[in-house]
Amino acid sequence: MDSLHSAISLASVAPGPLLWRLVSKEGFGRVLVAACDLPAGTLVCSERPLVVAPVAAASSPAALRGEAQAVAVALLESPVEAAALLCSPAHGEGSAEAVAFDVAADAFAAACPSHDSATARHWLGVASVNVHAAERPARGVLGLLTSMMQHDCTPSAHVTVGSEAGGSLLSLRTCRDVAQGEPLSISYVVSYQPTADRRAQLLSQHGFRCACHRCEQAPELVRCFVCHSCGEAPSSPVASDEGCRSLVCFGCGDTTSLDDESWAELLAAERSSDLGECM
Repeated sequence: MDSLHSAISLASVAPGPLLWRLVSKEGFGRVLVAACDLPAGTLVCSERPLVVAPVAAASSPAALRGEAQAVAVALLESPVEAAALLCSPAHGEGSAEAVAFDVAADAFAAACPSHDSATARHWLGVASVNVHAAERPARGVLGLLTSMMQHDCTPSAHVTVGSEAGGSLLSLRTCRDVAQGEPLSISYVVSYQPTADRRAQLLSQHGFRCACHRCEQAPELVRCFVCHSCGEAPSSPVASDEGCRSLVCFGCGDTTSLDDESWAELLAAERSSDLGECM
């Protein structure tokens, strides 16, 4: 851990006392947690990136396009010692996710013939689970401390990338109050998706099935229907199970369990591109 802390200190640009600490958590590895109670909006850390790489042009081979590929190419051409401290994908052997990564990694390695194939595959794996995307211009940005957060579908913090002119600094800021010892988490996927979609994406890209509170216990707020009881307010499934037919209304408070016919009508409206049907 000493070498990791040394590398983090070299990259850090945030003054003042440390508001974070690294702990080992079974099943997660290294986890960044709050060193004290942190109000919403607190700047936890800011660091210089290990790698900033422009995304390949549309005319480039498909296997080289994307933020992760840009960072992997940069690491192949100019290795960064601290990047060796970062994790790579944890796909289960023989799983669909592992097979998909193997296909992408093989194509990437083939597009980098002047570099060792195993090394190319390794750096693509590291970049694929740690890269941050930035726009204007499009680039992949790889940090050290900002690669240490665990995932949560209701995250406690978020990472921003500064301007290219300013060095593409990576900053971690809380988006709600965080208690001392609580993990500083970010969302690895777009949060405004149903649970089934988020879980599938996380499994495919990061090799784990999410079991956060939102996935396991919270109402499915991104699926919303007009309440069957009051006919006005929005209602959502009480659980994230894709087949959950019990809806709770956020206006009248009623919970309604739907029969097959009523549920089928809602599903048809949900899948429709006609806004009138959805209403």
